Amino acid sequence: MKVILRERVETLGRRGEIVEVADGYARNYLIPYHIAVKASRENIRKIEEERKEYLAREAKRIEDAQEIASVIAKLQLTVTMNAHEDGTLYGSVSERTIVDALKEERVTITAQMVRMKQPIREVGRYMVPLHLHPEVDGEVSVWVVAEEAPKHAEPTGE
Repeated sequence: MKVILRERVETLGRRGEIVEVADGYARNYLIPYHIAVKASRENIRKIEEERKEYLAREAKRIEDAQEIASVIAKLQLTVTMNAHEDGTLYGSVSERTIVDALKEERVTITAQMVRMKQPIREVGRYMVPLHLHPEVDGEVSVWVVAEEAPKHAEPTGE
């Protein structure tokens, strides 16, 4: 049976493609779960309209992601953490920390967009990769600095 995919299916194809599948697979899985529709002239026309709308929305998402990437590329975030004298942090800088620091700069992204291989555990400058959209990646510069220890008041000796 020929069906039109309404969403991407790893083993079959991308959204909007017409593919040939077993009748049972189409009737029992793809069509009931709204993953595909039977390929008829009417359905092809509807899918084409949906595809045009989808492409317009996707173009807007890409444009927004590119705009965020250009703003982020100009930023230099500073994260202040408690650290040992040798520069090792007591904790670590995670994806959530980066998201919160960007939020202070009025840039909103999710923690899933931050692609750190591992948390930052030492003071220094790091380039943190971001995956803003499947077609848009970026990087943000992050300075991790040690928090100044509070200076204790010296006894006056009186």
